Amino acid sequence: MHLSLDQAQTIVAAALKEGRSLGLKPISVVVLDAGGHMTAFAREDNSSNLRPQIATAKASCALAGIAAAGLSA
Repeated sequence: MHLSLDQAQTIVAAALKEGRSLGLKPISVVVLDAGGHMTAFAREDNSSNLRPQIATAKASCALAGIAAAGLSA
């Protein structure tokens, strides 16, 4: 499945909005394509230094889970 930049940016915006609505500390959001390449990224002001790496690792694990389940991304 192809993920356009516009779609990836929409996902990032929705995730940031949800984080704020939940009252979370500043977050970072990464969207990867099916090949694991970064398509979009955003880091809120005052987000901790490791948040980008954590967000990337979580997105990678999600892709691995999709692949392990025999689904397509």
